[in-house]
Amino acid sequence: MNVMIKIITDSTCDLPDELLKKYDITVVPLYLRFGMKTFKENVEISREEFYNKLALEKELPTTSQPSPGDFLKVYENIINKGDVIISLHIS
Repeated sequence: MNVMIKIITDSTCDLPDELLKKYDITVVPLYLRFGMKTFKENVEISREEFYNKLALEKELPTTSQPSPGDFLKVYENIINKGDVIISLHIS
């Protein structure tokens, strides 16, 4: 069995899609909140949509880190395949 090393990070890494694909890096999205509406960064709202909304909204958005459960789902999937995780995140 070949054990792979999988890199996990959150969307604060802001790496280009080409690097994410090339190195098979998994990104757990932060949450972006505009008023009462919350979006998973780069999943439920694209960068382009974010900047368009930013220009239109009266209040600045807030952010929230991914939940421990968000990471657990990703980690379990990788561990169940027998792979090893290196996880790099904002403090």
